[in-house]
Amino acid sequence: MGFFNFAKKLLPFCVGAFLLSAPVQLHAFRAERRVKQMGVHKIDHAEGLKRIEHFRNQRLNGDYSLKFELQHKPRKGKQISYSGILWGTWNTQGPLVRVALWAENPEAAPLNFIIQGGPNPKFWKSINGGSFVALKKEEIFEPLLPGLIYTPFDLLTPYAYWDEMDYEGVKRIKGRPAHLFLMSPPEALMQTNPELGPVRMALDADFNAIIQADWLTPQGDKARAFKILNIKKTQGEWILKTVDLVDEKSHDKTRFNVTAAALGLSLNPKHYFTPKKARAQAPAIDWNAYERL
Repeated sequence: MGFFNFAKKLLPFCVGAFLLSAPVQLHAFRAERRVKQMGVHKIDHAEGLKRIEHFRNQRLNGDYSLKFELQHKPRKGKQISYSGILWGTWNTQGPLVRVALWAENPEAAPLNFIIQGGPNPKFWKSINGGSFVALKKEEIFEPLLPGLIYTPFDLLTPYAYWDEMDYEGVKRIKGRPAHLFLMSPPEALMQTNPELGPVRMALDADFNAIIQADWLTPQGDKARAFKILNIKKTQGEWILKTVDLVDEKSHDKTRFNVTAAALGLSLNPKHYFTPKKARAQAPAIDWNAYERL
């Protein structure tokens, strides 16, 4: 199968990441109009807003869990690896994700996160099994762990919910026609983070799945790039398997690679995703529920 030989069902992440993309919005969306063989035409602002809204509301029928690896690949120096497990559900505010992340020593206690996506994103972390604590504003833009490019900002993917959107037209990416949207941060966020610029988001013209995102500087230069490398079919759904987040200045990159997936789960949001009530123990998923990728 070609890299973007999409099937009728595609399970896209926005991970930023990995929550992608992640995270964000995990369900196949079939565009209202099929892409013509020779390409697509530009759309107007109103239809652009409609596609963005559809993208925000995509989800699966059921909860899910992913096992993954994070590999930091510096242009120079030693590669650093982390392993993790992700659990996902939804509430009225949007996607809700819990993550456990281990360093190279699997015997050490994991670093735990709870991430509330949506128009009002929030991020909590727990170290060594302690209570979940909300991150300070300045911590949102700091690396999750030493050596990683990923920050909480990348995992929250708030740009998908920013109100200011400029439609930039159609471009072929990885052989697929895509609509380009320039998402600009709110004024209040730019005042507290002057180095933060807009994000250019590319949505597949047929399936409305994100296929590329570029973080720009206020001057319009590319700062970081979210690149999809591989997709995989599991349990009847197509998922993003391998994604790179690349620092365009240093050329370092952090690779998110899904190693196993369990779909169609039923998780308890109050027990595992509410910071004040979350149990120290994460959701227990039968190992047989995971399919290795």
